[in-house]
Amino acid sequence: MEINWSILRSMRSLSLSYRILIAVFFITRFFLAQESTSIPEHRLMPRFPDSEVTALEFVEDTNYRLILSSLQRARGLVSSENSEMLRGDITKIIYEIAPEFSRARCI
Repeated sequence: MEINWSILRSMRSLSLSYRILIAVFFITRFFLAQESTSIPEHRLMPRFPDSEVTALEFVEDTNYRLILSSLQRARGLVSSENSEMLRGDITKIIYEIAPEFSRARCI
């Protein structure tokens, strides 16, 4: 019985390539997990400079009212002129800015 050494070598190098690929995948996942736990920020919305995260909440599959206009007080009730009802996963992040910032500087 004759063994084809070139096939064995190519299989061994393929196996090594897969091992390297898997190692890179797990190392990347590990660093992304570390990053997400140390800095809980939304990827699409950068935080205000010098602000800190004070609360982080994740709710799966819920109904949420998204306010699209200013809030107004009428007859003791606060309401908005325009809003949309959404359904899905909600990530709620509350930031706190330093007390020395005035309202005029934040807007």
